[in-house]
Amino acid sequence: MKGVLFGTKHSYDDFGLVLSSKSIPLPSPKVIKVDVRGSDGSLDLSTVITGGDVKYDNCTLEFVFTAIGDWEAAKHAFAAHLHGRRMNIVLDNDPTHYFVGRASIDSFKENRATAEIVVTVDAEPWRYEANETTVELEATTTEKTVTLSNLRRWVVPTITCSDEVTITYDGTVYQLQAGESIIPAILLKEGNNTLKYKTASGTATVTVKYRKAIL
Repeated sequence: MKGVLFGTKHSYDDFGLVLSSKSIPLPSPKVIKVDVRGSDGSLDLSTVITGGDVKYDNCTLEFVFTAIGDWEAAKHAFAAHLHGRRMNIVLDNDPTHYFVGRASIDSFKENRATAEIVVTVDAEPWRYEANETTVELEATTTEKTVTLSNLRRWVVPTITCSDEVTITYDGTVYQLQAGESIIPAILLKEGNNTLKYKTASGTATVTVKYRKAIL
């Protein structure tokens, strides 16, 4: 039976709830407009401080479930698991992505045979890929180039080096020591991103990890 995975438990497999309907709206972009007296229209400053990246508000996901049989027990077990908690949410018809948000039981209606449970989730605007993108590289004294593809959400990767490595990104050179590094200025944008790497001597392994996301 199709349903929703809330954290570690499934709406049907663990609680016997049948998914009746769902609403997955697109998030609203954060638009900043400034009216300038004496000029036509207004100034759109939405991406001025983000370097051109559009930011979005959270969105509200809604799931309507039908409980059959011992719905009173199902309601309490379901509420104990998710009500008020922040968790990952995976839809059965989209198992390669997940949402992140705080879930709440919004309403509960019952009749003699069944009950309706409405769950809302205050979710982040992104659908994250279930698997991180991992790129394994071997750095030598000869500079090499790798192209890192990314989807809609801009992301800072985690770079792990076995030894000291020089990374060049967007014209700026960064000296990375052995271990894990997160450099905010290495921001992978939508599309293809070029990164150059090399060592001063010898060889080193370089692992680049990041999680792609779409709307």
